[in-house]
Amino acid sequence: FASYYGDHMVLQKKPSGAVVWGHGELGAVVTVTLSGAGGLIVMEKTAQVKGPSETWTTVLDPMDQGGPYTLTAEQGLENVTLRDIYFGDVWLCSGQSNMAMTVLQVANASQELAAATRYPYVRIFAAAPARSEVELEDLERIDLPWSIPTAAENLGHGNFTYFSAVCWLLGRSLYQALGSPIGLVEVAWGGTPIEAWSSRRVLQACGLLEDMGREAPQSSLWHGACFNLKPALCFAPPLSRTLSSSTSPHQHLSGPQTPSVLWNAMIHPLLNMTLRGVAWYQGEPPFLPPRVEHPPLSHRALTSPSFWGTGEANAFLHTDQYNCTFPALIADWRQAFHTGSAGQTELLLPFGFVQV
Repeated sequence: FASYYGDHMVLQKKPSGAVVWGHGELGAVVTVTLSGAGGLIVMEKTAQVKGPSETWTTVLDPMDQGGPYTLTAEQGLENVTLRDIYFGDVWLCSGQSNMAMTVLQVANASQELAAATRYPYVRIFAAAPARSEVELEDLERIDLPWSIPTAAENLGHGNFTYFSAVCWLLGRSLYQALGSPIGLVEVAWGGTPIEAWSSRRVLQACGLLEDMGREAPQSSLWHGACFNLKPALCFAPPLSRTLSSSTSPHQHLSGPQTPSVLWNAMIHPLLNMTLRGVAWYQGEPPFLPPRVEHPPLSHRALTSPSFWGTGEANAFLHTDQYNCTFPALIADWRQAFHTGSAGQTELLLPFGFVQV
């Protein structure tokens, strides 16, 4: 299986079908079996390993919420079985340090950690921070494989590592309201601008790629600069520019600044995953006018190196572009997850964000 499938995971319930994929020997046929209590086979799917990526993909039939199930992939004499699988709603939690801040760091941390064991059907997963110059097929590393929440081992692991407090509280609230198993996927990195989380399609549409001639042909994911955005948000400014860590004079940006490197390494590998929604913290307003060399003193106090962690990278980087880049990222992620999941993730994927 691909890296982000494992014991204890949650797969998306109906009306969507969960996408399952993995690696294999080119040309081989992989048999995927979902079994319930007592080993009773619920469904069986076959998929062929295709090149050049040497991967196989199948879409499970839509399943009611619940479990536990086992999921087996078999190729020839080899097989891998994943256990304690549930069907419910899967949410992706992404963004900067306000998303990366852990349950251990909240004001009532001891109370939250003590209560965690009451939510065994809220399952958690955290991708490790990674960057790449090219779009990756699979995650390079994982900080936390699919897990049942416990206080010390995962929710209370450490500062800004795992697991996200905002993501956990969202999942806990959804479970309390819906009674359905909830799968939470944390993909966050503090001090990063939206440009690092954006595909090159987004950057190109917002006029942030200087050499348009050397760009790859437009993907089917992106139907022109406006996509499904309001026209007022689609214009490309007359002066295009190249992104780099030297774009801003302010050196408060602790995470990677290079365009698309987090999209490539941390979002693109997840596109086959069937999702229920995305939570993003945070949206950043363009409150600094262009060419402002120094932010207000009150803001400098909040973003000094000793206090950095608010993730307000776009308070200093391309503030005049944010009314294009953020809506474009939302539209692009929706289309990319819809296409990557063979249409199983809704095209108008719910995308909740915190705007500060």
